[in-house]
Amino acid sequence: MKAETLRLGFKLVFLLAVLVVCGLTLSRSQLPGTEMLWDKASHFMAFLVSAFLLDYAVLGYWPKWTGLVLFGLGIEIAQWFTGYRHFELQDLAADALGVTAYLVLRPQVAKIPMLRSLSHYA
Repeated sequence: MKAETLRLGFKLVFLLAVLVVCGLTLSRSQLPGTEMLWDKASHFMAFLVSAFLLDYAVLGYWPKWTGLVLFGLGIEIAQWFTGYRHFELQDLAADALGVTAYLVLRPQVAKIPMLRSLSHYA
């Protein structure tokens, strides 16, 4: 598969992920059984996966990581204004931890054969 086609795919899936995260975090109803620990794990995983998708969708380094954490902050601020959700620093910390975890795993992820053509480590 061509690198341009693969990168376009990552861009589309990243955009879809952003829409899904926004929808889930701003919806009135919460998923049944989402206790605090599961909620933080969901934030962590959503931002770990989003960081992976963003890494292969967009070239560059620090601005995209800062932008992703600022997106998490934006979600928390938006939740505060809903009246039925709350701003939680722990959620923002879980988001930032998800991005950080991806950055730690990033050199290993770059070794995946399909991603080598897009790798920043190639």
